[in-house]
Amino acid sequence: MITTIDCIRFLLKQGLAFHGHDESKDSSNRGNFLELLRFLTDHNEDINVVTFDNAPGNLQMTSNEIKKEIVSCVAIETTNIIINEMGDVLFSLLINESHDISVKEQMVVVLRYVDKNGYVVERFIGIEHITSTTSISLKEALDRLFSKHGLSMSRLRGQGYDGASNMQVLVNVVGALAKRRVILQEKHAQAIIKALDDGELSSGRAFDKQKLLRLTEFYPNDFFPVDLVALETQLDVYIMDVSFDNNFSGIKGIGELARKLVETKKDQLYSLVYLLVTLPLILPVATATVERAFSAMNFVKNRLRN
Repeated sequence: MITTIDCIRFLLKQGLAFHGHDESKDSSNRGNFLELLRFLTDHNEDINVVTFDNAPGNLQMTSNEIKKEIVSCVAIETTNIIINEMGDVLFSLLINESHDISVKEQMVVVLRYVDKNGYVVERFIGIEHITSTTSISLKEALDRLFSKHGLSMSRLRGQGYDGASNMQVLVNVVGALAKRRVILQEKHAQAIIKALDDGELSSGRAFDKQKLLRLTEFYPNDFFPVDLVALETQLDVYIMDVSFDNNFSGIKGIGELARKLVETKKDQLYSLVYLLVTLPLILPVATATVERAFSAMNFVKNRLRN
């Protein structure tokens, strides 16, 4: 059984299909799973004596039903590890929808967050079948996914969509808004780039505390009035601290800064400053991860297998 599970884990990790075109005993190529299992039995007598015909008929562990159950268990275990790794951190969503080879609409969901070591990560958590690509249908599928994994909408701080046909409606609505929306977005981006990515938080040069404090206006649920007072004090102490700390010399970008703060445990000392650093990091900047998920699905669920 352990060998069977190891074979399944290997094929899943490599993104390879399990089945062959002809899996009969007379076939010269019975597919990746059976051929890999046969290879292991041919090179290890301990495995050979408990595999295929040497095992009882109900313990061969090679049926399609058994393989599907093991794959399902692996998927659940992997997703649980991701959710546990996240904990209660803030995150963003990356979503894309497309139809597979069987013309069924599928929605890929990826979570973007900063992990406990200060690294920005994007984790694929599932493909959901949807009946249509309307906003309501996508929302219902997303609600089911959140409920299934115990995720809270209150922790969501950003959303990125690509290819969702109903998003055109959203684009038209936003495009028709007053110019102040565009101006607000531009100022937001400029403030983040200038105050954070240029190194103001990491080195203290051209340092403008008021510009950094204005970033909190975009996150009223994360910075209450009492937090703003504490943040202002933290910024004063933080800038003096890192200015004399060689660990922070030569840092480029807020991603490296976040990792250095965790490494030196200053993320705990300056928790509000660290929050201010990580909020821009979790904002979606590309949807490549969800695109790769569909690319991988084309290998696993190809026309022949369908």
